[in-house]
Amino acid sequence: MSITAIILVIGAGVPASAGTEAPESYFTIESVAAPSPSTLVGKSIESTAPRTPTPGGWPERSYRKETPAQLNERAELSKKFRELRENKGLARAAGPGSAVDCQDVDSAEGASGLVIDHFTWCQYRSYLISHKECVNGQCSITARVGFQLSLLGNGKSGSREASFVGYLDNFRVIGVPDDVFALPLTFDMSCEVLKGSKCVADSLNKQTHTVQQWIDVPNMFFNFSSPEAGSTGSDMLSWYDFTGKASLKSDSTSTGHNAFRCDSAAYMSVKQGCVFDQTEELWYDLSVADPAVNETAQHILDAQERPDITFPQWTGKSVPGSASSLAPLSRIYHDKKLRDNNRAQAVRTCKQFFGADYASRGLDCDEYPFSSTAQGAASGDNRYSARALDSGDNQAAGRLLGQFYDRQRVLDSDPFFVIVRQ
Repeated sequence: MSITAIILVIGAGVPASAGTEAPESYFTIESVAAPSPSTLVGKSIESTAPRTPTPGGWPERSYRKETPAQLNERAELSKKFRELRENKGLARAAGPGSAVDCQDVDSAEGASGLVIDHFTWCQYRSYLISHKECVNGQCSITARVGFQLSLLGNGKSGSREASFVGYLDNFRVIGVPDDVFALPLTFDMSCEVLKGSKCVADSLNKQTHTVQQWIDVPNMFFNFSSPEAGSTGSDMLSWYDFTGKASLKSDSTSTGHNAFRCDSAAYMSVKQGCVFDQTEELWYDLSVADPAVNETAQHILDAQERPDITFPQWTGKSVPGSASSLAPLSRIYHDKKLRDNNRAQAVRTCKQFFGADYASRGLDCDEYPFSSTAQGAASGDNRYSARALDSGDNQAAGRLLGQFYDRQRVLDSDPFFVIVRQ
């Protein structure tokens, strides 16, 4: 990743001339890193497919519009951060200093950062502290300190909390007066409830040290918790926006903002959790090269890329859920009747095209989109595929899907894409 360059220009403005009043001096802080062009492949386009409607009572969520190449790139990032968490021996949170991993994520340079998946938010930006002197209303910059801040947000499973770690590096100075190193610099994070219970910020979230102390110990930590009392619905949901701030005594600037959601959904293996919900999740665990699930993986790939060879057959058939479709699936849990209807319709299709006795031949009826999604076989548009295939293979894939729902805390109505590895 190319590091954003900071050009330090000294003496901008009009200098004081002889005989003028004594200069007034003060410090300012600003973010100087405009979002850099993404290294992701593909021209940005907007989906023409309808997005999953926001369920009644949920706050409106805006999902980042991505190309198929960007979705695949984000899947690789999600896999990387998932492996980092697992390698640390932690189920859902990375440890101190892991914010540096966000420096390799070019798309994280925007003001909202990048939600990589439900458990990972990254941001990486540059900042300037400027020393200014003003005489008779004419100001000039006499010195500057530049640094970069990496922030990593971690969702949680097991508690209604979201935590963040920050790391400061690449400090560089020019023309700096001695007193800048003693300058108090504060980093803070706050959150605002959108719907549900109040957001409780840790008492230590506001952290003030001198510039020199930040150079010596560049780590920072933030945490929010969400009480169950006041949450909404059977899943006990609450939604929040969070905002970071860097401030001096005389000035301040935002260090980023985004959102998270907390729940106490009883159908998850771990009851409580918080996730960064302003993204469409990605299921990338299936591979056509995996002998345990290769038949199911191939069926999904055929439905996504060659729907004309799948059943039921009709001219112009397309199936949602792939990165190329730009039309995500959405999980259903509470509507058991729809799940049952999806399954029943898929079974009827399997019997029609693969024989009523397919089960006696050691086969299962596999359906895509899954019966646990709103886009399943009974959705009414015939944009699905049903295929009789090896029972063990299909059941192994079903377990992986259930593990994905659970691991990534995909709740009822949450959108996701399915990426089959080849």
